[in-house]
Amino acid sequence: MARNRKIASPASGPGARADLGTLDGTGDEAPKTGEAARPVEGEPAPWLKRFAEWHTYYFLVPAALAFLVSLRGLRNGFAYDDKDIISNGLIKSLGNLPLAFTSAAWAFFRDDLVLALSVFYRPVVTCLWAFNYAVFGGSAWGWHLLSILIHAAVTFLVFVVLREVTDRKWLSGIAAILFAVHPVHVEAIAWASGVADALLALFALSSFYFYLRYRKEDRLYFLALSAGLYLMALFSKETALVLPLLIAYTELFYFDAWLPVSRRLARLSMVVGVYLAPIAVYLVARYRATGALFVIGPARISLKLVIASAPSVILKYLVLLVWPSGYSIMHKAAPVESFASAEFLIPAMVILLLVAGLVFARNRLLTFAAVWLGIWLIPSIVALVQFEQVSSVQDRYLYLASVGFCLAVALGVESLSRLTLPGIDSRLAPAAATVLLAVILSAVYIDQTRVWYSTISLIENCVTSAPREPLARTALASEYFVIGRRREGEEKAREALDLDRNCPDAYLDLAFFAHSENRADRAFDFLDRARTAIPAGPQQRRYQARVYHDQGLLYDERKDYDKAESNLSLAAESLPGPNTWCDLGDFYLERGRDEEARDLFERALPELSLKYPAVHLKLAKACDRLGQRDRARSEYERYIELAPNAPDAIDVIKRLSSI
Repeated sequence: MARNRKIASPASGPGARADLGTLDGTGDEAPKTGEAARPVEGEPAPWLKRFAEWHTYYFLVPAALAFLVSLRGLRNGFAYDDKDIISNGLIKSLGNLPLAFTSAAWAFFRDDLVLALSVFYRPVVTCLWAFNYAVFGGSAWGWHLLSILIHAAVTFLVFVVLREVTDRKWLSGIAAILFAVHPVHVEAIAWASGVADALLALFALSSFYFYLRYRKEDRLYFLALSAGLYLMALFSKETALVLPLLIAYTELFYFDAWLPVSRRLARLSMVVGVYLAPIAVYLVARYRATGALFVIGPARISLKLVIASAPSVILKYLVLLVWPSGYSIMHKAAPVESFASAEFLIPAMVILLLVAGLVFARNRLLTFAAVWLGIWLIPSIVALVQFEQVSSVQDRYLYLASVGFCLAVALGVESLSRLTLPGIDSRLAPAAATVLLAVILSAVYIDQTRVWYSTISLIENCVTSAPREPLARTALASEYFVIGRRREGEEKAREALDLDRNCPDAYLDLAFFAHSENRADRAFDFLDRARTAIPAGPQQRRYQARVYHDQGLLYDERKDYDKAESNLSLAAESLPGPNTWCDLGDFYLERGRDEEARDLFERALPELSLKYPAVHLKLAKACDRLGQRDRARSEYERYIELAPNAPDAIDVIKRLSSI
């Protein structure tokens, strides 16, 4: 589609054809002065002419749609782990904002060992939460309103970025409209905790836009501004690390492809080099705050399984984009173990066919759209090494990646203008297709927003979306128990067993329910069944550790300390790490076996020192009892330094003064 231009002159010839954003371009002679205008056969109606001309205010339409379709979210409350954010002491004072850049995202949960071990580092997100709390407090509608405004701003940026890339307003407008209303984005917008993906898109698109402006005008301050915004994108979410790959592609293959490769590489090295500075700043800040350079921890599955599983995961994401249904916070994914299996071969063949079609099409914009989608999906594929069977595929991971899909669909919609039907203007087809797609997607978007009303409605949607999935029912069973609907929770756990008699999560839930009713024998029975139901695979050791841990605590309550020690030791052997070491260390500390407790706490200390202050207190108590006063004093002091407002801080200070 070309830029807007005036009606073709007669010199252009009667065969000249204008694009969707022009008038008819027939070349017919205009009526003479004083002669009444008469309709010309085949000429579009005047209203269609006015509509088909680009008007300045059209660029606001996608952003306005994004805002309007998201308004249903203002009725929603907080859902899922939003409650953990609201209880974050760090965000309750704007004076704590500097700490957002020197602490992990979940550092405020220092009394929760599992969350304390998190290495998520997203200071811009934490700052946004602090702003939300300062303005709206615990009123969920305010948090949702800000997410909606961010979505509208991102949609506007989608339009301006694609306009710079394609130099075609109508094409960019269609793509931005599809982005505004695509229901795969609901998770990132309707969920307060999911705003990280929208913030990432806000800054990454801004950074890419100013890179494009630099390329067009060759002004270095645009490149500097792009690098600064890129740092903000990194501070929003680590996924931004792949943006230089997109820039590298545009430099090497999209722009100036006619130039010698040596010149393109020289320019690429200069441009991409500018982005190395914000990456270095980000990695240093992340390491100082979390002790880790990357989010990815020790691999739970091998590289072979990651590669074998990647095609099925990619195909799942493509289905979520193409077919607007089945959206859920839980998407079951099983690791693919063989390259000869249908689970690998079928998705791989589908992807190869799509790539072959892309090559055959020889369409530069379509290739750009596919590359955009692929590059922004890379982090979710890399994350498969931390395989989680119900969270390896997430709707929100498609938020920024979907720009490529929307551009590809917009190209298809625009191509409808080539259709020639008697008596129908060719521009009606793409306009009608855009409206039809926008209406359908908007309806699904609004309905999906309703799902995020509460945690219960969210998990109930998981059951509706995957009625044959037992893990959806065990998740709902747990949530029912939390809100006091214990009987319904037990029913859902048993429904999970009806679907799969070897579902360890269902037995674990039933064991927990039995324990809450002081039915220890029933709890033991369910835990034994859970152990026998554990499937082989990447989750096996985690399930085993969970069963041994729970049995150890039950034996401890029964004062059968030998069996309690045996089971807690087996948990530490099944899943060695700070969690299981501290659990066993706590057991030894309570039994007065201080030397064994000290050894376990010291083993856990390197991974917990800054994140979990309680480990210093536990180690101090063990050393204190063993008569190691200097070491005890050092650990007591470290605990007070890290947790000066802890409830037991006064008692610890008193003990310090007596040593």
